[in-house]
Amino acid sequence: MEGLGVTLLLSDLYLSRNFFKQRSMKKWVFAIVFALGLSCVGQAQTIEKKIAKALAEGKRAIDWDDWQWGLRAGLNWASVTDEGGSKARTAYHIGGYGFYKFHAKWAIRPEVVLSSQGYKNTKGDEKFVFDPLYLNFPISVEYFVASNCSLYAGPQFGLVLDKGLSEKSPLRVNTFELGLDVGATYYADKNWNLDLRYTYGLTRVFDSGHHNSVFHIGIGYTF
Repeated sequence: MEGLGVTLLLSDLYLSRNFFKQRSMKKWVFAIVFALGLSCVGQAQTIEKKIAKALAEGKRAIDWDDWQWGLRAGLNWASVTDEGGSKARTAYHIGGYGFYKFHAKWAIRPEVVLSSQGYKNTKGDEKFVFDPLYLNFPISVEYFVASNCSLYAGPQFGLVLDKGLSEKSPLRVNTFELGLDVGATYYADKNWNLDLRYTYGLTRVFDSGHHNSVFHIGIGYTF
């Protein structure tokens, strides 16, 4: 918990110092990544100690019986940054997740998600739709603010399965993406949950620029 305290203190200092001076998305993302990185270091040390203790006692380092598994699906409101006149497009996501609560208030949640993203734009009489399909791998650290409500954040690794453009398009889509997820989950009961999250792409969508910016709402079911 000392690591978490240091994280919150450094994050508050950084945000208060820059709130009125730098309000761009990149500065906010950097602050979140910085705070998340410090928090993850503290929690990683906790996990490492638990694994070492289990091995010393002759137990399994990871007890898969303690993991829970589930499926979730929902809607995306996808857009990109720095594209004048663009509008978000409504799309979908579907995938599965694992859930391991290693502390009374802390958990880790890896996922595999098929996600339709992109944006749409209208210039004059021409309509342009960019609808790539990603296979995303979010890994989130989850903190329970209440018994049935949590906040989480973590990195996301994405692979482009379908570029969503014709072969004649001059745009070149990068096939790998590193992103950041932040969100909240409400657990209605032991099976059903409601998930809200925002994903920002830290790497470029095209060689020429732009970053993914996606809001998600989904329903999950834990077996």
